[in-house]
Amino acid sequence: MISFSLVVELKFNLDRYVNKRYPGLVKIVRNSKREGLIRARIHGWNAATAPVVGFFDAHVEFNMAW
Repeated sequence: MISFSLVVELKFNLDRYVNKRYPGLVKIVRNSKREGLIRARIHGWNAATAPVVGFFDAHVEFNMAW
């Protein structure tokens, strides 16, 4: 099975989008192998440097004044 998060072109496009849209606010953390949702979140938590960290599922929608 192909994990599309490993495709170089998609990595580049996501990195470019995040850096342009949220400069200095969002950090992308990639695992070297598939580890599952919980371990991925733990790696993200360990990489975080901000006093507040949020993990949101894909179906979450944020509105103005959230």
